[in-house]
Amino acid sequence: MKLIVADDDKYTREGLIELIPWEKFGIHEIMQAVNGIEAVRIARWFRPDIVLSDIKMPKMNGIEFVTQMQKEHADCRVIFISGYMEIEYLRSALRLGAVDYVEKPINKKILEDVLAKTVKEILKVKQGKAAIGDQMELQQKKLFKLLIQKDSDEKTMHNIAAAMKFPMSQNFQCLAGMFFDGLSGSEEDSIRMERMGVLIQETFPVFLSNLNQEKKQCEFIVTYSLKEQYRMEPLCRRMLEEFPQLRLGIGIETSGFRGIHNAYQAACAALNCAFYRKDERVFWLDEGILQKKIVDPGIYGEFLRILSLKPMQLSQWFEGLFESFHNGKYYHRDQVYALMISLLTAAYRQYPLLYGVCPQIMSEEQIPDRVMKMNTLWEIQELVKLLTERIQAIEEEKAQYSRIVRSVRSYIEEHYMDEKLSIQEIADEFQLSGTYLNILFKRETRMTLKQYLGNYRFQQAKALLEQSFDKISVIAEKCGYANANYFAKVFKEMADMTPAEYRKEKSGYEE
Repeated sequence: MKLIVADDDKYTREGLIELIPWEKFGIHEIMQAVNGIEAVRIARWFRPDIVLSDIKMPKMNGIEFVTQMQKEHADCRVIFISGYMEIEYLRSALRLGAVDYVEKPINKKILEDVLAKTVKEILKVKQGKAAIGDQMELQQKKLFKLLIQKDSDEKTMHNIAAAMKFPMSQNFQCLAGMFFDGLSGSEEDSIRMERMGVLIQETFPVFLSNLNQEKKQCEFIVTYSLKEQYRMEPLCRRMLEEFPQLRLGIGIETSGFRGIHNAYQAACAALNCAFYRKDERVFWLDEGILQKKIVDPGIYGEFLRILSLKPMQLSQWFEGLFESFHNGKYYHRDQVYALMISLLTAAYRQYPLLYGVCPQIMSEEQIPDRVMKMNTLWEIQELVKLLTERIQAIEEEKAQYSRIVRSVRSYIEEHYMDEKLSIQEIADEFQLSGTYLNILFKRETRMTLKQYLGNYRFQQAKALLEQSFDKISVIAEKCGYANANYFAKVFKEMADMTPAEYRKEKSGYEE
């Protein structure tokens, strides 16, 4: 809680502050004022819960100060202190709703008793207001959902709207907003929603708001008269100026509550365009937005054929795919996300060496989360460019080896996690003797099969130590080492440091 001590006598003010254990009463912020005028000025921005004020002060006495302050901050409770016991002063104080009247010289116990009673009353009022506020918030959310749904119960809508004094026959506009730095339902998101509400209310006093966790967007239904219509564009500019990460979709204007469903759908569809236009920030309805476009399901099969038979053409194939997405910018981004997750999952399965190219993707389970966090198609394109370049490099490297050696390398990439993988098992897989396969492999790669397998496991372990938060024992298991101790011994021989030391040096993380 916050407190102002207003008294023209410095020793009285500072003595009071030293005398009372304020934290005991939940009071953690205290300001001082030397007269009523200064107290009014401080109260305007400080917004105290309690004022402890002398009645007689120069320039503006306590009665005048509290009279002025309560016009702007009626919830503040007042305790007057004075050495003057004139009955008129006391009556004035009581008319203002002063909690109590404490006589100088101050008795500590009497003042503490008065403070305890005052704090108790303040908390009771706050709890009551919080309960009312929670109920109003629930009603607002319910009304919002009813208004945006098709064929909602009109009687229920009208009853809630009447209780909230929300008009149902004016003009309405829907706004949908998305923050490019994410929307998770955190306290920071609540603060941003509250601030956006303040901006809207300064322009259009009546509106409803909703934080949509599923769509990761903030939503508003604004109501206004026809002559206020021009204020929408300036409002959008103010919101975009204050929140650089914000993108706004503006729906169609509708007259009467029955059109709100379509206005809301239009706002969400307009916001979807932010996925395709990374440099734009506000999106208005146009004719193409409401056209439903479905991503061709045959794309996945076509991709698998290219991936398997012509991997060197993947870059060109993706260029064509992204061009078609940009030209048909009204595909819903969820369709694009779903398709890209499927394509990338197939690519990572075909090329395990891709893990680590994007630091946020070290396992197949991380692919969906990484893709869904990308706010624009451009970001997905950049990731795909990295991956296709790596696939091309892998294919170019493979091209210098014979079919047998390429197949052996691929087999190791797929099975290195198995601690029982041996040279003999690899040779048996290709129906060759271990000795012959080793000679053939070393002739082309300049290292034995054992050396290649050990180095491959070592490189994978380094990537996991740098990019993941798995325990070292888990990383050892993932990379095909028999146990953590053996892993630590082999790693130190190859890197001249322990796995824990390597992780700390590369990422600063300590297990």
